[in-house]
Amino acid sequence: MIKHIIVLIFFSQAAFSQLDTLWTKIYFPDEDTLDFIGRSFQPTLDGGFIILGEQNNENIEPEIFLLKADSDGENLWTTVLPHSIYDKVRAYSIDDTPDSGFVVSTTESNYSCYDDMDSSTVSTLVLFKLDASGDTLWTRSYLQDYSHDQYDICAYRFEVIASQDGDLILYGNYYVDDELKTWLLKTNSLGEPIWENTYNFDNTAGVTLGPDGSIFITGGYGVQ
Repeated sequence: MIKHIIVLIFFSQAAFSQLDTLWTKIYFPDEDTLDFIGRSFQPTLDGGFIILGEQNNENIEPEIFLLKADSDGENLWTTVLPHSIYDKVRAYSIDDTPDSGFVVSTTESNYSCYDDMDSSTVSTLVLFKLDASGDTLWTRSYLQDYSHDQYDICAYRFEVIASQDGDLILYGNYYVDDELKTWLLKTNSLGEPIWENTYNFDNTAGVTLGPDGSIFITGGYGVQ
């Protein structure tokens, strides 16, 4: 019997003191032989939390899930995001939007982390916009049917950030010809592209938005 559970631990820290555990929550404790993995965690505007995760068990339909909790970690609702392109899914990141909704970055592919990659392995980046209750408002696809025999969907992430004005920034790493690049895409609040660019960094650690809308990229590059 295999059990994979999601644990959320909330800490408080006073000045010059050690962390104190306020509470611990365990979600999906009764799920057997399922690979429930939390991928991203985000505090929400209402003082609660939202957890993004996935399960890719070989014996049942894979799914990406969201769990919304209140400030005490109590489960308010869970929802499963639909997938329609390929049968392997991966959850990457979640951010809240100014309208109290959420944006979620995921991929769908025809191969898993444990499969060998070749010219037939493809993946598509899928962005979800959700309302405050977790209902899907729209989806958008990018980098459709991307394929490269060196690209590993489990080694690189695609993140999404919502700006104060509702625009979205998607970023990650992928191969252009045989060079690993940093990719940035800015869209409007409906996921429609505004501009797109690639940069000569092969390891993007993070992207931060400045108060004036500037974009700061952290990461590096080198020879493997």
